[in-house]
Formats: sequence, C-alpha cells, structure tokens
Amino acid sequence: MTAAQHGLGTLVARLLERGADARFAEHERGQTALMWAAAGGHADVARRLLESGGGVRVRTTGRFTALMFAARAGDLETVQLLLEAGAELEARAIDGSTPLLVASRSTDALAGIDWRIIPYASGHEETAHYLIERGADVNAADRRGRTAVHAAVETNRPNLAAALIAAGAGATPFWLAARDANLQMMRVLLDAGADPFVANAFGTTPLMVASGLGENDARRPPDHRVEETVSLLIEVGAGVKASTPAGSTALHGAAAMWEDGVIQLLVDHGADVNAEDNRGRTPLYLVEYGNANAPSESTADLLRALGAREPVVEQ
Repeated sequence: MTAAQHGLGTLVARLLERGADARFAEHERGQTALMWAAAGGHADVARRLLESGGGVRVRTTGRFTALMFAARAGDLETVQLLLEAGAELEARAIDGSTPLLVASRSTDALAGIDWRIIPYASGHEETAHYLIERGADVNAADRRGRTAVHAAVETNRPNLAAALIAAGAGATPFWLAARDANLQMMRVLLDAGADPFVANAFGTTPLMVASGLGENDARRPPDHRVEETVSLLIEVGAGVKASTPAGSTALHGAAAMWEDGVIQLLVDHGADVNAEDNRGRTPLYLVEYGNANAPSESTADLLRALGAREPVVEQ
C-alpha cells in the first residue's frame, strides 16, 4: 500500500514478484493498492497492479472505486488506463457520486474514505471533459440532488459548465451563480436556456438571493458585482415585486444587507419601498432593527428619501 501510495514502481514490482496480492484491500475502509496509486497519480504503478490482477471494479466501504480516486486527483492518464481496463463509468459511491461528479468538484466530504488517499484539493477540468467525451451521464445527481453542473458553478468553471450543458446537462444551478454574483457563469447558463426565475425550496428567487435575502456579510460578493448581477436579472425580466411565502422581497434582502445601490435599482424598477413581510416588517424596519450591529444611517436615509414610512415598533 505504502509503495503504491508514493509511486515506488520498482518496489511495487518487487513485492508483486514475491507474491504480494494485488487485490488485497484494507479491512477498515476496503482501499486497495490500485486505489492508492490512482489517488496519487501514479499511472505506471496502476498499470503494473492491473497487470497483476488488481481489481479495477473493487470498491471501498464507501463504494468508491479506483476510477473515482483518479478522477478526484485529476490524473487523466490513470483515468484512461482504468477505463480501458474495464472500470465502470457510471459507478456510484455511497453518497451517489459518479466519477464525473467527483472530477467536477473542488472539495467535498467523501463518506467512507481515508482523506490521506486524496492528496489534491481541486477537481480537474481536463479529466471531467474526458469523462464527458466518454459518455458519462451529465445529469447524474448525488443523494443531495447535486449534479456536475452544480459543481462547475460552485467552483467557478464556466468552460466546464458550458461543456456539460452542451452534452445535455440541465441549467438549473443558475440560482447559485446569482447568489455568488458570478456574471460570467450566469450568462453561460442563460445562453444554455436557464430559467432566471426558478426559486429555491424557500421561494427565494435568483433576484432575491442576489439582492441579499437570506445571506450574510461573510459570504457577500463585492458591491459592484452585486449591482451588476441585479441589473442583469432585472434586464431579463426578474420580478422586483415578487415575494417568498414569508412575504420577503428582494428589497427586504437589499435593505438587510445595506446594499444602497441595489435598493436604488430595485425601487427605480418598481419595487415597493413599504412592502411588509408576514411579520409586518418593511425594508426600513430591517435596516433599523433587523441587524445586530448599529443601523446604517445612509441606508435608512436612502429608503426615507425613496418614500419609506417610519416603521411602527410595538413597545
């Protein structure tokens, strides 16, 4: 195992000649020498193990295969080698991941896997493109419903997203791109036919999340990108007056995040500055009472200038 992990081809060959079992798997997680070699990007060692009977379809206790480890490492040579040896292109891990899903991600907690076996922390486009060319299911989703396109959006790889969509993948991750104010990705997805109005499970639309609804300061993109994103969404027809089942609007989100430029944009395009959510809270209320920090005077003044009424606060 150790020799395969570190790519010590001569030592691996010597051990195999002396009777080492190429199919031996660790008891705890079921990992084999072939998996260690694949994870480390050691194609020459993987080839020797395959020639000695290393099982290309053996799985870990988490249902991970050698091909998944190679895909996760971005090792195209080993990926090609394993597929030629009969590896399953659509094998699924215990979390529902396929080799393409694994290659498309950056960092994910992979159940049942020893993290020492994965030395790299980023997915690799070349490997993902190759798997697409080999006919991998571009719409395969894991148990959380996440597809390779979701991964491409979250890791900001528009070229991969475009390739996936060209191969037939759906374009629903538009919401994620809007949340992250990723204009390039949004345009790629729009060109591919993404619906810019699809909300998440809480009724939050792309415009709402881009404006700040449900977000926090720690993950907010720079203001100029947020404003450009909101402008694009308004341009394609996103409804500025739409509300969630809880009554929150995009303007509530912008007010809560003190996004003055976004507030102006939304009101200029018809947003109701005095809209109330189901708890009777207006955007101005959220500025003055909805933040743990001191209220933003500039945001409050802007809302008043735009016609906001003073909120009624129960004593």
